[in-house]
Amino acid sequence: MPPHSTSPPPVANVRHDLLLYVNGQRVQIAEKDARPEQTLLQFLRQDLGLTGTKLGCGEGGCGACTVMVSKFDVALGRVRHMSVNSCLAPLCAMDTCAVTTVEGVAEATGLHEVQKALAESHASQCGYCTPGFVMALYAMVKQRETGEQLTMEDIEHGMDGNLCRCTGYRPILDAAKSFGDDADEAHCKGTCPGCPNAKNGDVQVDIEDLHGDKPTEVTSCSSRKIRQLAEQRKLRDKDASVVTSGSKTTAALAVSSFPNELVDKAMRPQVLQIDGKHIQWFAPVTMTHLLQLKQQFPDAKISVGNTEMGIETKFKGFRYAHLINVSRVPELVATKDVTATDNINQTVFAGAEPFEGVRFGAAVTLTDVKQQLSEIIRTLPSYQTRAFESIVKMLKWFASTHIRNVACIAGNLVTASPISDMNPLLAAMNAYIELPSTRGTPYTRVRDFFLSYRKVGMEPDEVITAVYVPFTKEWEYMLPFKQARRREDDISIVTAGIRVKLECSQNTGAWIIQDASAVYGGMAPITKPASETEHFLVGKAFDASTFDEACDVLHSSDFKLPDGVPGGMAKYRESLCSSFLYKFFVASSGQLQVDLQAKKPTNSLLPEAPVVDDKVQSASGSFLHHVRPVSHGIQRFGVETGGLQNSKHQPVGDVTTKRGPVGDPLMHKSAYLQVSGEALYTDDIPNTPGTLHGALVLSTCAHGLIKSIDASEALAMEGVHRFFDASVFETERLGSNKIGPVVKDEECFASEEVVCVGQPVGFIVADTHELATAAADKVKVVFEELPSVTTIEEAIREKSFFLPVHTIDSGDVDKGLAESDIVLEGEVHMGGQEQFYFETNVSLCIPQEGGMKIISSTQAATKAQVLASRVLGINSNRITSTTKRIGGGFGGKETRTVFVTCAAAVAAHLMKRPVKCLLERHVDMLTTGGRHPFYSKYKVGIKRDGTILALNVDLYNNAGYSMDLSLAVMDRALFHCDNAYSIPNLRCNGTVCRTNLATNTAFRGFGGPQGLFVAETYIDHIARTLELAPEEVRSRNMYVEGQTTHFGQPLEDFNLRTLWQHTIDRSGFESKKAEAEAFNKNNRWKKRGVAIIPTKFGISFTAKFMNQGGALVHVYADGSVLVSHGGVEMGQGLHTKVIQIAARAFGIPHNQVHIEETSTNKVPNSQPSAASMSTDLYGMATLDACEQILARLAPVRERLGPDASFNDVTNAAYFERINMSAQGFYIVPNERCGYDFSKSVAENIEVGTAFNYFTTGVACTVVELDVLTGDFHMLSVDILMDLGTSINPAIDIGQIEGAFMQGFGLFTLEELVWGDSGHPWVKRGNLFTRGPGAYKIPSANDVPLDFHVWLESNQKNKFAVHSSKAVGEPPLFLGSSAFFAVKEAIYAARADAGHHGYFELRSPVTPERARMACADEMLKKVFTARGGDITSYQPNGSF
Repeated sequence: MPPHSTSPPPVANVRHDLLLYVNGQRVQIAEKDARPEQTLLQFLRQDLGLTGTKLGCGEGGCGACTVMVSKFDVALGRVRHMSVNSCLAPLCAMDTCAVTTVEGVAEATGLHEVQKALAESHASQCGYCTPGFVMALYAMVKQRETGEQLTMEDIEHGMDGNLCRCTGYRPILDAAKSFGDDADEAHCKGTCPGCPNAKNGDVQVDIEDLHGDKPTEVTSCSSRKIRQLAEQRKLRDKDASVVTSGSKTTAALAVSSFPNELVDKAMRPQVLQIDGKHIQWFAPVTMTHLLQLKQQFPDAKISVGNTEMGIETKFKGFRYAHLINVSRVPELVATKDVTATDNINQTVFAGAEPFEGVRFGAAVTLTDVKQQLSEIIRTLPSYQTRAFESIVKMLKWFASTHIRNVACIAGNLVTASPISDMNPLLAAMNAYIELPSTRGTPYTRVRDFFLSYRKVGMEPDEVITAVYVPFTKEWEYMLPFKQARRREDDISIVTAGIRVKLECSQNTGAWIIQDASAVYGGMAPITKPASETEHFLVGKAFDASTFDEACDVLHSSDFKLPDGVPGGMAKYRESLCSSFLYKFFVASSGQLQVDLQAKKPTNSLLPEAPVVDDKVQSASGSFLHHVRPVSHGIQRFGVETGGLQNSKHQPVGDVTTKRGPVGDPLMHKSAYLQVSGEALYTDDIPNTPGTLHGALVLSTCAHGLIKSIDASEALAMEGVHRFFDASVFETERLGSNKIGPVVKDEECFASEEVVCVGQPVGFIVADTHELATAAADKVKVVFEELPSVTTIEEAIREKSFFLPVHTIDSGDVDKGLAESDIVLEGEVHMGGQEQFYFETNVSLCIPQEGGMKIISSTQAATKAQVLASRVLGINSNRITSTTKRIGGGFGGKETRTVFVTCAAAVAAHLMKRPVKCLLERHVDMLTTGGRHPFYSKYKVGIKRDGTILALNVDLYNNAGYSMDLSLAVMDRALFHCDNAYSIPNLRCNGTVCRTNLATNTAFRGFGGPQGLFVAETYIDHIARTLELAPEEVRSRNMYVEGQTTHFGQPLEDFNLRTLWQHTIDRSGFESKKAEAEAFNKNNRWKKRGVAIIPTKFGISFTAKFMNQGGALVHVYADGSVLVSHGGVEMGQGLHTKVIQIAARAFGIPHNQVHIEETSTNKVPNSQPSAASMSTDLYGMATLDACEQILARLAPVRERLGPDASFNDVTNAAYFERINMSAQGFYIVPNERCGYDFSKSVAENIEVGTAFNYFTTGVACTVVELDVLTGDFHMLSVDILMDLGTSINPAIDIGQIEGAFMQGFGLFTLEELVWGDSGHPWVKRGNLFTRGPGAYKIPSANDVPLDFHVWLESNQKNKFAVHSSKAVGEPPLFLGSSAFFAVKEAIYAARADAGHHGYFELRSPVTPERARMACADEMLKKVFTARGGDITSYQPNGSF
């Protein structure tokens, strides 16, 4: 028991063990084995070995850990199923529940329909997030079986708690929506832009029907897929009864599959008490017992969903000795109408107008609050339920479905978050809280409850037992407001509840504000009313003039945030306050008009509503107040023939030769394993006996000297074994402490000096991961701080660089500038990006007879081998590095996995025991770096018609503390600073900045997107200066085949101009632009923008030696084939494509080919799976090996004849002692890769080309911007890519969609915040955005409403395997089309405000940047109150 605890009050019928069912199996845990601090996720993975449920973030923000929890609801008399974040759910809270994990979903006949749909819809790439999506959807489907309605809209929004970094969500949503009750209504009628059915009028016809038996193109749309999946499901289950809302039969069936024992436990609840080693857990069943416990243990924390306490204990170091779960107390989970006889009316409202509304028990979940209020709204007059409607609207966007399923209405109140979504609403509507104790039952207004930061007005022995939510009166209006970085599952930047009560003035005959509330979150350490504004409004006329003045009062008297305020964004936050107030007036005026129209027939004496100009009506809209349409997609690709090659690039067959299975849209080979939870990742591998766990001890200082390290307190902990630091290299006579992928400028463990926060100082080893992590926190390191550099600006000032500076100089730039009609100068700022692969870094090192086996989540198995060999001081041949699959990489696991492996290898080698090191999300994000921030200065010379004559550009990137790959990243930026434009005179210089941040590294695009972004920025600058359309400037300067790039590469088979025109035509660009212009003309506060952007991306490693790949192919006597190659499967479908290539070579079905793993003892000296080169290299190497084997088999084939099966041939060859194993090898031709920056462009031309070829594409994107908040969303996206002749179109389309959404995140959403001069509220050098709570990647809600992808047909690329092209990186930059579309919308808003011409917009264009760039009259109020120049203002960023 916890120290100094006293015995709780005696209660009868107390149970002291845990009882739950997991996947139908009864699990009982004795008190001595129960740990109240243990989460459900830890129990499932560590105790039960159910590793399908993943650890993604540990904070309930990504959904990888989703499971289904089922419990019997006594009040409803049926079982309820809900999705839950198991990483936050305490195991003790699962008592009397049934838990289903992904392993328990499959049926006796095979995979469940949910699993099949996701796998067969290409909805799983790396697969790490897939079990979470399976369980989120499965829980919804199971809940539907209890009688609840489930629409496609419900499903699409119900995925709000699950993130995916690979797919772009579209295939996931298509598969999921097929389970909607309205899936049958998903008919394709040719209304989709670009749909071939469009010419067929209103005739209902499937897309594929248009092409006959031998289509030359395959076109598929979401509507057809959804309907088809639903129909196929019905055919497979003809006997299934139709589930209807309220069906008692289906509810009974749901109960019958639920353990009777748990029904009995629910019907007769018992007190639960678990006396753990560190924590006591109580679950009382009566109010009396609850209050007694709180009196006995006033420090006890009340637990319901654990969604806040889970964060506090894991990340903030909070410790609670006593926890009380109140979910079994009937009064706390009940909802009832408030009557005149209720205690609140007999006390607080005695002698006054009684309180009318609804009483929610404090433990009622937010899901139930939303559902119950929705039912009330349907039955009462609308004027009574406007407060309820506000809650329902806010709850739709409150956290995620998984959080709402367990979090309770009182939780938000008692945690007193200053940026709570619910608290401003409850305060604005004058809700009340019930706070009983053994001393009595006081009540307080929510408005008065918050005293100071995280401190509320309640005594230690009091408990919130109920929240009283009032009805609204006639002529009373209320609305919720919220703005966050991302719409879905995000903490608010500012949130508000605004309410007015109107009355008709007897004197003026106008509407007067009788009462007003405007309560905000995110503007103070507490939920804060705008008291002066409220006071100003009361008694004033309800009109535009009043609210205009009220906005001035708001800024002058209520909110004054200093620029360095915690959380930053001071001016933006203030602007949101007045924007919300203005939006409220416009929306309420409209609603008043509607109400008056309904009243006029009976009461013609009521005054008119304020007149609001039609153009201004757009202010009333908000994503909170409107239902987002269900998203939709179209994909099209050609059915290709010909283009086959051998491994020497010689043609095979002719243009009519069938390619299959090459070219077939096969499902990812691991998809079924991934949806079932069977796919193993490194941390899922069962630990061998004796395995220890390590944790890194990290620097907390940006730059400093290590004065002392004291691990004694950590080593005194039971189960902690040993601590390692830099001294071990000398004392144990190991190899070198110096590591690094290129330059050895890093240390395995910092020896004397630390150069960033998060740099490894040591490594501590313990029995468990949790213990090692806790022990690492106990190691005391003392630093003497030294001056630090964190930004590019500081590095330039301090001349802190990694040399050399690389330059490409072509033509005569000075002459070109001198001859230009106009010379423009500008700057570009582009922030970094976190890879956010779902599987964080993990390495398992197993000592083996003087050597080591390494299993790690790396993109570069050889790099792990080589650097482990270096630190251990043993040869590489004694180390085997293997990788089965990784849960995403995106470049982040090319080099930055190595320090994890090296630390674990040192410990395993010296302790002679297996050691595993897992970086949890917040550690991984801090230590591994990300995409490089860039800064650029350019000078561009142009003719008056927009033709570019010369460009001089200086590029700087933020490398972090070591070189890593930063110079190569800069090189690719230099290669791509022209994008798709011919510039005869171009000089670009690239300087790598050394800073005291974590080392930045490879990320999909590898510097290319940064260089491309610079190019599109100066294109926009030119267009605005010349008052030309940007697309006209792009077209005028676009490369044509045969022209030469600035680095001397001729453009061969270059079809970008054709792609460009096809995109304009197929996307309907001209009509979309005209529609946007008309929309903008008619709307002041909503604007649309349209942008069309090309991309040209060079394919090959820029370092010549890296353009090599090996493969090992075994053919067995039964005709089956095993392939090993040097590439790593990380979701990109590499193994699937290689299997298709091998199957085509041997002429066998693809299911006869298997790839087991990537291992250095099968294919040595492999290159990282990076640069989009893996299929090119390993596909060709595999083909080479297959050809060798086929050559040996040829005599056998000839003897057996053409009718002999491959199995007959291989069986005969075995008996003839023919070698059916071969090592294949492939290199990109010497003259088609590599560039030497020490030589001139002319000298490089003599040697060859920098790249093997280019992959090109074009994207057209339409966005809609809320000018008053900066919120925006994509209405449509059309992408055309030239991928040659695809090896697998389904996989390639998935890569395009995923890359586009990742690029959308890079340019519009994802923002890393470091402790630097722009963010003084973050400790210098620290990373603030260390998890999904603060760092936002795109969610399912960010998917374009219409998402169309075309693969250009009849393109043959003679430079890559079977005429294909690389796809992984090139589409990412197309996500910038959203950035430039937003900028077009901002230009429209600025024009309305009287601002014209070019302005710098920094990337990412977050809502803050979008809003502040609009520079309108509402925003001017902030600058008038605070000072500053509205037109030149730039929000802070970490660059």
